Amino acid sequence: KVAQEPQLQLLMFQQALFEGSMHLFVFVWTPTLQGKLSKGSKTDMGDAEPMPLGLVFACFMVAMMIGSRILTMVLHDSGKGGKVADPAIRCRHVVTTAFTLGGVSLASVSSPMFGRTTKVLIFCMFELCVGLYYPSFGTLKAMQIPDDLRGAMSNLFRVPLNLLVVGTLVYAKDLPVKGILHFCAGCLLLAALLSQMSHALEARVRLARGGSDGAKGHADKAGKKE
Repeated sequence: KVAQEPQLQLLMFQQALFEGSMHLFVFVWTPTLQGKLSKGSKTDMGDAEPMPLGLVFACFMVAMMIGSRILTMVLHDSGKGGKVADPAIRCRHVVTTAFTLGGVSLASVSSPMFGRTTKVLIFCMFELCVGLYYPSFGTLKAMQIPDDLRGAMSNLFRVPLNLLVVGTLVYAKDLPVKGILHFCAGCLLLAALLSQMSHALEARVRLARGGSDGAKGHADKAGKKE
């Protein structure tokens, strides 16, 4: 099924790239805030006070919750009974935005001009993108994967994800934290490009369906007149 559907292939690689970057983020956010961006460095920052990692993690969870709430607001249309006519289009735009903002966040956080507070805010932006991603991407998968194949497809989608994470962690000992952050940023920006390709394919499918439905409607009207 996946081999015959380019849309499912694009979804699979988008999930692998984003969630792989998210899993790698778990391993690098602490040393990033502690200033250990270069291999073998003890600290690159002059802050002597210990980092309140528990409080920072709580901020991450709040940012993720805000992201999910923003998606609810995006999908709400007060003029049409509370629901948008085609949620897939808005979800696709939200997913592309989350990929792009997440990539920019991880690419910029390693800059030496940013202090710890600024880096925490940038990471919170990334977590907000995670909150946007999960419900919107889940909606897109639910619309494109048949119910009877959803379990098998979910397992299949995790194969490239696990390969990406495990492969990166195997060689992570030879990579500085800054290199892993830039790698994750590149993965997210690539996912944004693939999301744009998915949007083009989805628009083409909607156009084809609209044309076939219109032709069918004209045929029905002609049959009734006869």
